[in-house]
Amino acid sequence: MIRIKPYRASDVDTILSWCQDEKSFYQWTAGILGNYPITQKELRFGFVIVNPHRRGKGYGKAMLQLGLKFVFEIYGAKKVSLGVFENNLPAYYCYKAVGFNDVVLDTTETYCVLGEEWKCKEMIMENR
Repeated sequence: MIRIKPYRASDVDTILSWCQDEKSFYQWTAGILGNYPITQKELRFGFVIVNPHRRGKGYGKAMLQLGLKFVFEIYGAKKVSLGVFENNLPAYYCYKAVGFNDVVLDTTETYCVLGEEWKCKEMIMENR
C-alpha cells in the first residue's frame, strides 16, 4: 500500500542515498537544488524520487495516482502539468501509464547539464 506522509528532517539521509550518481541527480532536480552531490542543508521537498532498488515495481505509478487523487479531489485542480527530461525514459513512461499526455509546444525547454543539452518534455493531465 502506498500512502503520502509528511516530510521529516530525519528522511534526508534516505532520500540523498537515492541519488546514486550525478546524472540521476540532475534528472531528478534539473540542478534547481544546487550542484551534485547535494547535502542535507540544501535539500528541499518538491520533486518525486523512488528508491532505485524499488523502481519498476509500480511504486512511482501508485505515488502519482495518490497525488493526483489528492490534487483533483481535495484541491479541485482542473489539470496538472509536469516536465520530464527526454533522457529519463522510465519516468516518462511512468507518467504516460498514469495518464499524462505530451504537450506540443512551439519551443522546447532545454537545460545544460553535465556539459550536455537536455530537452524537457511538457506533459499534462486534465481532471475527467
